[in-house]
Amino acid sequence: MRDSFRFLPLAVLPTFTYALFRFSIGVIIPDFERVYKVSDPVAGVLLSAYIGCITMGVILAGYIAAKYGEVRTIIIGLVLFSIPIAGLTFSSGLPAFSLLLLVGAVGAGIMTTPTYSLAASVLSRRKGTAISLVTASFNVGGLMGPALTGVMLAVYGWPSPFSALGVVGGAVCLLFLGSYRGMRQYEGRTENVGRSFRSMMGRRSLVVLAAANFFADLGFVAYTSWILKFLIATFDVRGGSVVFIDSTFGVAIGLGGIGVLLAGMLFDRIGGRKASLLGGFATTVLTFILFSTNSLLSAIWLVVATGFVFNWFWVLLTSMAQANVDRESQSLAISFVQTAGFVGAFLGPGLAGLMGGESGVTSASLIATVTVPYLAYSVILLLAYRDPSKRG
Repeated sequence: MRDSFRFLPLAVLPTFTYALFRFSIGVIIPDFERVYKVSDPVAGVLLSAYIGCITMGVILAGYIAAKYGEVRTIIIGLVLFSIPIAGLTFSSGLPAFSLLLLVGAVGAGIMTTPTYSLAASVLSRRKGTAISLVTASFNVGGLMGPALTGVMLAVYGWPSPFSALGVVGGAVCLLFLGSYRGMRQYEGRTENVGRSFRSMMGRRSLVVLAAANFFADLGFVAYTSWILKFLIATFDVRGGSVVFIDSTFGVAIGLGGIGVLLAGMLFDRIGGRKASLLGGFATTVLTFILFSTNSLLSAIWLVVATGFVFNWFWVLLTSMAQANVDRESQSLAISFVQTAGFVGAFLGPGLAGLMGGESGVTSASLIATVTVPYLAYSVILLLAYRDPSKRG
């Protein structure tokens, strides 16, 4: 038990590191478009390619973890993430920037997925709580990332945030290397990857969870990628007020860290299905009102409220995937369900950008790519999923 509490903070650091960058993308987009002279559709396509490379990393994580173990997989991912992100500081043009961004995305996918099964092993009697802590670290990174990135861009200009993010990733990698022997005791034996993925396709519950995750992550990434640009353009936010909007978004993500902890506790108490429906329908209603309001003040409060519930789906679907398999298949079950989510996430930013066109993202394009997918996620779980303990 002492080792559990000692290693749990380390197990959640890769997700925190990734979130520092992931939630900063919405802050970076306006400066990125200005520096490289690109439009929303072009930026949206690059964001979708970025998510597509994360998906590749998630798929690779299952294979690497099966062969080398979860800890070494995380270390490999941290290296592939940190070096290219730091290299963005020195990129001289759009092709170089895009290449480094996409390589870093592969590393991000490799390093994040194994943290969920590793944390669940470290805190084996409270898997829902353990996974919620990993997701909460994602939200804490989201709290800090946008605010710090916004301040760095305002004070030091482009491309100052990238070197700082690379240093953080390198530091976390060194911590994992230093604790390698102690962490390996929590690794579980993993089944043959190909056989396990084929068997998962035959498990109705996992297919339902994968379908739900596809829609939820599509909406989530479309939202986090474009909400700041939408607010700034819709309400003509300028000057120092832009930093305030960036910081408010960070606060909303930080509040979501409390939300996912609540979601983890709800999973342990009332089950994943009920908790997922609560978060899914709440997000559907809140985002619809957010994209329809004409008041900046109302929009700010709705961003904060949405932040509390909009990524419950990740911790809950991950926990539900684990609940449907034995320990040896948990890493692969998580990879299977999360891969479907990343496929949806790959589509989200590009769809929103393309639907908005040259004039930029609109209320209609965000309702179509955020609100509607969250509704689909909720309806899928309502009609097609039952928690394992409820099955007859």
